Amino acid sequence: MDTLLNWELDLIIQIRHTIPNLVGIFELLTTLGGELFFLVLLPLVYWCLDRRTGARLTVLFLISAFTNSVTKLLFQSPRPFVVAPHRISPLFDVPLAEAIEAYEAHGNGFPSGHTQSTIVVWGYLASQARQLKGKLAPLRPLIYAVAALLVLLVPLSRVYLAVHFPRDLLGGYMLGSILLVLFAWWTPRAETNLARLGLTWQLVAAVAIPLAVALMVPGKNVLTASATLLGMGVGFAMERRWIRAETDGAIWQRALRFVVGIAILGGLYAGLKVAFEGLEPASVFRFIRYSLVGLWGSLGAPWAFTKLRLVKGRA
Repeated sequence: MDTLLNWELDLIIQIRHTIPNLVGIFELLTTLGGELFFLVLLPLVYWCLDRRTGARLTVLFLISAFTNSVTKLLFQSPRPFVVAPHRISPLFDVPLAEAIEAYEAHGNGFPSGHTQSTIVVWGYLASQARQLKGKLAPLRPLIYAVAALLVLLVPLSRVYLAVHFPRDLLGGYMLGSILLVLFAWWTPRAETNLARLGLTWQLVAAVAIPLAVALMVPGKNVLTASATLLGMGVGFAMERRWIRAETDGAIWQRALRFVVGIAILGGLYAGLKVAFEGLEPASVFRFIRYSLVGLWGSLGAPWAFTKLRLVKGRA
């Protein structure tokens, strides 16, 4: 074992011994960089705050998830509890298998997915906060403060909980920052080119690209990101053509949109998981499940909001 790796293991153990009573707090913090949290946050932005920002943020998040999965496959870097189980296992209050599941610590470690997701999501939200106007303008300082705290504390939670090396965090910071810069440069050009295409070709691109990625790159996380992107992409194109829902309205309307939308999204997410349990091939049914979740978020929910008169639109 190399000197740097030993130093990182010693650092993880030293942090836990120095502040041993904060496991519960860091368990909460680590959930703020996980899949379920973003499954709530991204629709909130898209449905209730700013449609364009929400759509772009969702695409960025899914591209980041895909990039992270591919990078992990390339580096094949193990986690601390794999490298030195005899030193790390005593840090867990539950069996290792339970901790891995609870902390979403499956697979390889480099780069940290929680760190990368937190950087791209909150970095993008902070960069767009200055555009908030009217009733939402007072949210700017809050977004800046939350972003600053989470980009520090969520990554730290991964080391404190002993599921990542410090090097994994560095990789997440670097890759997330690169994606933010590239996305800011690429988005205007991509949106201009997509706008020139008819609906048919937009739908072809929305289906073909994620499907090709899912077929070419192995891994459950890649499959999940690709399927969700397919559903979201199809929904975005159809929503702009036929519904054109916006996010303005009274606070009660925005709140009710979120409650209705997230209740149905949660039902799809959990209900389809139960319905598809044990069905083969599992990868196909997982792809269908996440595609439908994405389609509801981008198309089904805006359509329902217009029917319930919670938002203005064509429908």
